[in-house]
Amino acid sequence: MKALEEGRVSEVHFVDRVPSIMERLKERLKEENLVGALYTQGAESLEIPLRGTVVIAGVGGDRILGILEGLDRSGCLTAERLILSPHKDEAAFPIRFAELFGRTWVLATTLSIRESGRERPVWIAEKRK
Repeated sequence: MKALEEGRVSEVHFVDRVPSIMERLKERLKEENLVGALYTQGAESLEIPLRGTVVIAGVGGDRILGILEGLDRSGCLTAERLILSPHKDEAAFPIRFAELFGRTWVLATTLSIRESGRERPVWIAEKRK
């Protein structure tokens, strides 16, 4: 959201299954005079090509992998970079990611962000060239 507010990105797609979350986001975008595409559905079933950088955060590592598998299967995972921050299953995440996507993606950078008193891992994956 911050990148959108600061004009650092040209296009943002927000996806969540929970209608109340999406309704609050819609109101916030309206209040701040920002534009973003909103999808109230599971991210793995998106049917639009995802370009540039894709951020998936706030769900478990297994859920992130399921989302990526669905997008990859449909041909919509056309991004160049992934920013991934699982909120559970963190220890197993890089191993499973490499097993499933190691031929096309590499976890290039690992960061840590402090949130609500807890360190959250953030992996940046780059598409293999």
